[in-house]
Amino acid sequence: MSGFGNAWSGGEQLFWSGGAVGAVLDLLVDIPVGSKYAVEAYFTRAPDYGQVKIEVDGKPSPVTFDGMAPAVAQTGPTQLGDFPLPAGPLP
Repeated sequence: MSGFGNAWSGGEQLFWSGGAVGAVLDLLVDIPVGSKYAVEAYFTRAPDYGQVKIEVDGKPSPVTFDGMAPAVAQTGPTQLGDFPLPAGPLP
């Protein structure tokens, strides 16, 4: 990602290819302590990216992310909402 600037964590991003309309990507996150959390994510926009509906622990986020942009760019933090999350691995 260094060719696109230095805004990426560790110079990297999670890149998912092969997705199609209706496809789902689950990310596993380990929650150390059960509590209500303000969840945020960092996204990338690009000319060949699409729209993403987001759920946290099966609950929809009020945010829909539109990844379309004329050039590759990092978004900075995107607030996804507040969610009560139990301790342990969260799919």
